[in-house]
Amino acid sequence: MSTRRTKATVSELEAATAQLAEIVVLYGAKYAPLMLAIERELELARNEEDPVARARRILEAYRSGGGLKAMRDSQSAA
Repeated sequence: MSTRRTKATVSELEAATAQLAEIVVLYGAKYAPLMLAIERELELARNEEDPVARARRILEAYRSGGGLKAMRDSQSAA
């Protein structure tokens, strides 16, 4: 049986980053390299993301309370 590995989505990587941030806070810096690796993957995924999908994600973050901060964060990630 063959298993295909698929790329994680931006939202999956964002969730993983948040979870790992909590782990680092709770259990210490020894878990920081995992968080940093996921952050790098997130940056790469954002750069490869379809422009329309990215625009939708930005608007969703903006509408869900991120306001202008969501737009600034998305620009700094680019």
